[in-house]
Amino acid sequence: MSANGMLVGRVFGIEVRASRSWVVILLLVTLIMASQLDGEPGRTWSQTASVLAGAVASALFFVSVIVHELAHCLAARRFGIEARSIQLNFFGGLSWLSRQAHRPIEEFTISISGPLSNVVLAVAFVAIGFGLGEEAGIAASVAKRVGYVNVILAAFNMIPAFPLDGGRALRAIIWALTKSYEKATLWASLAGQGIAAIFMMAGLAWVFASGIDGLWLLIIGYYLFTRARGSLGELALRRALKGLTIGNMWLDTLPEVERTTTLADFLKDHT
Repeated sequence: MSANGMLVGRVFGIEVRASRSWVVILLLVTLIMASQLDGEPGRTWSQTASVLAGAVASALFFVSVIVHELAHCLAARRFGIEARSIQLNFFGGLSWLSRQAHRPIEEFTISISGPLSNVVLAVAFVAIGFGLGEEAGIAASVAKRVGYVNVILAAFNMIPAFPLDGGRALRAIIWALTKSYEKATLWASLAGQGIAAIFMMAGLAWVFASGIDGLWLLIIGYYLFTRARGSLGELALRRALKGLTIGNMWLDTLPEVERTTTLADFLKDHT
């Protein structure tokens, strides 16, 4: 385990890392999948088999998340953007790219590639599930369940709430129409905050109406809201740095520093 999480593996030269929270979610998803399989009509398998099937379904769920992020990375490579790593965390996954998109078409293509990969996986798993037939029992149920989860992943990520993929696609469209990255980011961020607020209010109402089940919606809404607001901070920083060059810095000369020197240490020594 490191600052960037534990290394799970490499795919097409891209590191896949997982945070500590990912382990917790892996266990939770296993239990949820097992309970859903256990409650299916006409179930003939044991509870132990349901838990094992839940673990397999959970593993395939996270494979789907990795494929989603990998699709982003491979799409980015088409535009000369280096894919540094994929990070699995509490809310799914993140792709760390060397730079942001420079054109609307880049952002749009990279954004929708993830949900499109989930659509392909959904079709494949559901087809496998029905192809196996009822005689396959639990294997068919697992395949169909993972297929349906991929439908949910695709649909959720295409919600036009920045920073979800749908929100980034929305920013790309506004960017293309207005020719302004700043306006596009502002409007996409406001849309994201609005949708996140709806999520939080719905989650809160759900909690008061029927208990803790709505807590997940509340947490997701809060996460989206803070990420959408964070994009406004990024926009302010871009505005502040716009037009600045090395010559605008207060340093007469740029000292040599070690690659491992932190920014805090650099500023402490040279300011």
